[in-house]
Amino acid sequence: MRFLRSTLALPIVAMVAMVSSGLAVAACDPMAAPVARPALPLAPTASPSATVASSDPLGERPIPARPDAYTPPVPKLVTTKSGLTVWHVPKH
Repeated sequence: MRFLRSTLALPIVAMVAMVSSGLAVAACDPMAAPVARPALPLAPTASPSATVASSDPLGERPIPARPDAYTPPVPKLVTTKSGLTVWHVPKH
């Protein structure tokens, strides 16, 4: 009996959810006039005296030099007595 209740409860809950969402969509009137939003306030304009006082204390932004091209490290090849070649690439 308990299995039957849990099996029937899921479809009923799903049906109630669909009906309630359908009612919420039906409550919207597509022909209603849009709500007017308040106008955004304009940004305050800076006066010339304010721009002089707010200059950057560090000065102009420096332009960095172009970095050197990447050169990969050269591996050192070592051959063991048994003929195995080992490539050693330094980390630094």
